[in-house]
Amino acid sequence: MAFAACLLACAGPAKASGAPAAHPASGISSNSEGAGAPIEPSESYPNLGHGSLSPAPPPVVEPEAIQPDAIAATPEPAYPPPATVARAPLLRLQQVAGRDWFVVDRPGDALDLRILPGEVLEYDVEIDLGVGAIDAGDVELSAGRSVMLSSLPDAKDATAEAGRVEVAWVRSTAKGAHFGYELRHMLETRFLPGPWPRLLHKDEQRGSENRNRESKLGLLEGEHQQEYRSDGHCRGCDSPEHKVEGLLPWQDPSHCKKCKRLEHRAWGKVQRQAAPADGIDMLGAVWVARTMVKAGLERSVFPIVDRRRVWQVTAAIGAPSVVSVPAGRYRCRPVSLATTLLRGEPDDKPNPHFEGLFGLQGALRIWLEEKTGTPVLIEGDLPIPVPLVDSLRVRVQLKSAKGADPDFRKLP
Repeated sequence: MAFAACLLACAGPAKASGAPAAHPASGISSNSEGAGAPIEPSESYPNLGHGSLSPAPPPVVEPEAIQPDAIAATPEPAYPPPATVARAPLLRLQQVAGRDWFVVDRPGDALDLRILPGEVLEYDVEIDLGVGAIDAGDVELSAGRSVMLSSLPDAKDATAEAGRVEVAWVRSTAKGAHFGYELRHMLETRFLPGPWPRLLHKDEQRGSENRNRESKLGLLEGEHQQEYRSDGHCRGCDSPEHKVEGLLPWQDPSHCKKCKRLEHRAWGKVQRQAAPADGIDMLGAVWVARTMVKAGLERSVFPIVDRRRVWQVTAAIGAPSVVSVPAGRYRCRPVSLATTLLRGEPDDKPNPHFEGLFGLQGALRIWLEEKTGTPVLIEGDLPIPVPLVDSLRVRVQLKSAKGADPDFRKLP
């Protein structure tokens, strides 16, 4: 994973555990709503309501698209259908104590998700070296709302307008820089109100290295499917932007063979395959765990679709305990994840490892505040190719919360 590479670059001289950490400024802009005035806590989710819209998140630069000759279909046995069909619409608003919450209806008995637009959570990333710790950068988890076009206006009708739908999004942005390696890694999941796609996941890396991945999940042509694509360095084309000057004065410009530049990358073919009806991506799974805690559930089993792999994940809620992070002390419930690979990628090595957020592996645990499910601490192992050292322990610790659940409070 991209963020794991940056963490490895950061594993340099250690600082004492109690020493102040110098890290890059967070400064991630977001088009989320602000938190507004303090709101009294509430116990229920009553009537439906609609609030004002905030602007859509700013567009990101994408590589030049190459039209695929055809969609490459992967023959797979169909996953069993859910017990019931998802309600329509798949995305709706509920108003609680003056705040709008999105409710994402999921198929069958799958737990519906609750997303609070305007929430911005900032974290410090720390690597434990045994004799001390180093600061490896910053992470921001945020949620918001935006408007997307659903249809174009009728060209014969001068009064017709384009169709628009409101969508909910959750986003993880990781930033870091060390020893000349720079990284901005964004994961974003959009939940849409229609059956296709009902979920759009983007994975974008910028900085010293650049890449893009995109996954769609939903009901397509009567079947639950995934469409996945990723980019790579262009292997050959006539675009002058992809040509580089020769090393010698008499050599003509030629097509670049390999580099790290974003403008030299192009989308590969779209891969389509069967997918679980209630499948979700790794970032969305964090909101599944959050909703579990808020709903008082102790255990949940659900599929995660990561790139082209499908994992069965069992999330179990542990006993409450007090967790101390830079933002304060909170009473939390730990969530542990047990995984089973249901389907791998065609070029997988035997027994691939499950990777959580930021490429973390091993005993991955997320500590969620016990009333609201707000992530306070994320712990996991970072595998490293160093002799006599299998992995390093990584802690992603909450340092600030804006626009959070009004019930989210730290201990005195």
